[in-house]
Amino acid sequence: MIDQGTWTAALGRLQLELSNGNFAAWLQHSTFVEGGLSSLVVGLPNAFARETVDRNFRPIVKEVVDDIAACDVAVTFVIHGDDASTVTSKRAVSAPARSPGHNAAAPIVRPSAPLQPRYTFDNFVAGEGSSLAYAAAKRACESPGGSYNPLFVYGSVGLGKTHLLKAVGHDISRRMPSCTVRYVTSEDFTHELVTAIRAGSTSAFRSRYRSIDVLLMDDVQFIAGRESTQQEVFHTFDTLYSAGKQIVLTSDRAPQTIRPLSDRLTTRFACGLVTDIQPPDFETRLAILRCKALAVDADVPLPVIELLASSVMDNVRNLEGALTRVVFFAQCNKLELSVDVAQQALHRTGYRTGPRLVTLGDITNAVCEHFGLTAKEITGTSRVSRLTRPRHIAMYIMREDTNQSLPAIGANLGGRDHTTVLYGVRKISNELADDPALQLAVESIRALISPTTSYPG
Repeated sequence: MIDQGTWTAALGRLQLELSNGNFAAWLQHSTFVEGGLSSLVVGLPNAFARETVDRNFRPIVKEVVDDIAACDVAVTFVIHGDDASTVTSKRAVSAPARSPGHNAAAPIVRPSAPLQPRYTFDNFVAGEGSSLAYAAAKRACESPGGSYNPLFVYGSVGLGKTHLLKAVGHDISRRMPSCTVRYVTSEDFTHELVTAIRAGSTSAFRSRYRSIDVLLMDDVQFIAGRESTQQEVFHTFDTLYSAGKQIVLTSDRAPQTIRPLSDRLTTRFACGLVTDIQPPDFETRLAILRCKALAVDADVPLPVIELLASSVMDNVRNLEGALTRVVFFAQCNKLELSVDVAQQALHRTGYRTGPRLVTLGDITNAVCEHFGLTAKEITGTSRVSRLTRPRHIAMYIMREDTNQSLPAIGANLGGRDHTTVLYGVRKISNELADDPALQLAVESIRALISPTTSYPG
């Protein structure tokens, strides 16, 4: 019998077979819908995802499922909402009941893409590169249609734009249950529009989008060059905006750089608050990995988390995918999770898994060991000379040997501000050239840090 366990096992195998990017983009958010003795129905979040997986990944999905089930399995991909009642099959769709005189050519109204429960503000890890977008999204929920309207969030793939967009939907729905919230990708919006035009039912299409309270549109860059879609987006935008309804948009680029996009849409997209999301810094990547490990109930040692945070720097999606791969690899091979096991799991994935970058914790530990101090002493408030000197040396090495900011270094050393850190760095730097004893201390501390550690430069 093909069941949820079969698909879960298949996903684990597929994550090893496919590149991280392809798995994260197309299969990571798939769901088990239905199974039989030799059949499997897999849910995907929208028509674009379903068609892409069906076209490009069907052979490998079927091969893996057949191998796990030990039989020939008929695999079907469908659009799947938050519950099975919203499933729309690629092959057939059940039509709603029609009243007498109803236009038989009217299209089926597809459900809007689901707001997955995991995409909330509570499990979004905001860092220095995403704090403004995170704060703006929360403020938009407090006063929909107010100062942060429209809210336009842009950034590269996998940084959390869709997470924030759906978090807005969840939060407004919780605060104001009577509000009509619609999440849609620009691809699905275009698909619905084309279907409506062919069926001669554009009035129903327009009513569906212009009568809502909150519009959440993902990846608006894909409407570039699509004149009919741009026209509909323009009129939908104007109708909602004039009525004081909240609009939140995401894109992989700023409004002014989406080409070709009509000037009237460019100015409207940019007339509210435009904010970007940047790749997470090292400390944020650590926090994201810890959060993800807790979410999947995995006991991941800190050295492994630091290895992943040093190896995967481009986006959150790949970061989470790398963690999933490492945990799955250890479980499948019945190995205790360690740095060596993690390096094996990530071998040939394109991630840099050689010598890991030095961390602030490494330096703190090495300084404490060299001077015979405790972490509590070096991060404490005492200003006695036996502590301030090691503390300044720690600041200097942290600044020289990591890419961490002055505020991050200060936070690691007991919450000191950046001016204190800058003073310590400059003091040691100025004295180093003329103080052989200081030079020896710095080199001795560096030697204490794990020999597998590398230094940027």
